[in-house]
Amino acid sequence: ATLVSVIIPCYNAQDFIGETLQSVLNQSYQEFEIIILNDGSKDNSEAEILKFSDTRISYLMKDNTGVSDTRNKGLVLAKGEYVLFLDADDVLEKSFLEKRVEQLRRKPEAIFSCGRVVKIDEGGQPMPGFFRGTADDIYRDILLYNPEVITCPSNYLIRKDVLDKNQLTFNPSLSSTADRYFLIELATYGKGAYVGGGGDLFYRVSQSSMSHRITIPLVDDNEVFYKAIIRKKANIPAEIFRRFAFKINYILGAA
Repeated sequence: ATLVSVIIPCYNAQDFIGETLQSVLNQSYQEFEIIILNDGSKDNSEAEILKFSDTRISYLMKDNTGVSDTRNKGLVLAKGEYVLFLDADDVLEKSFLEKRVEQLRRKPEAIFSCGRVVKIDEGGQPMPGFFRGTADDIYRDILLYNPEVITCPSNYLIRKDVLDKNQLTFNPSLSSTADRYFLIELATYGKGAYVGGGGDLFYRVSQSSMSHRITIPLVDDNEVFYKAIIRKKANIPAEIFRRFAFKINYILGAA
């Protein structure tokens, strides 16, 4: 069976990391390794992680360098053919890995697979609305800010050789826009495959989430994102790029 590497960056996630880990251990697909990187947490995350003694879990404590750099360090350690960058507060439905692995086997041309997303609140209760990953219209979905589309990497099972061959990693100079930019870069190398039914990601939306509030760092981050996208312009359909530029200039101007 194909090994999946689940990379979990953890920063001050003591309330959720146990549930997140348990949801991986409970998967119907059991060929995985879990790489947890504690990004200098100041809470009891470590104690929560150490309650688990599964041999497939490797745990690494590191200085705080941010989520992008931490994911990249996890990728270096990953031995799997497929990788999942799972956030420390998200939860996988039981058939999450099975459905995504099946889809990648069925569609060898797809470079990743993703599916439906259920938003949950801090207490784990489902929130209303239909949400999903983006598989084949990535530029349009992401650059035009399709409200249905969740860019969080927790939803995307990716072929590791695509990342390795193209030296594709998360951009450490980006924070809240790092996920969007990563998917835009991924789109340069191919399309994904969407999982129709089941295998949902439960995506936790916290009130303190940085993208809810307009802050100076958030505006700066969007500006860096915009400049990075301009460098990718050649790959992006002109009409989508034009509409994106209008939208983001409006966002930056309003902010």
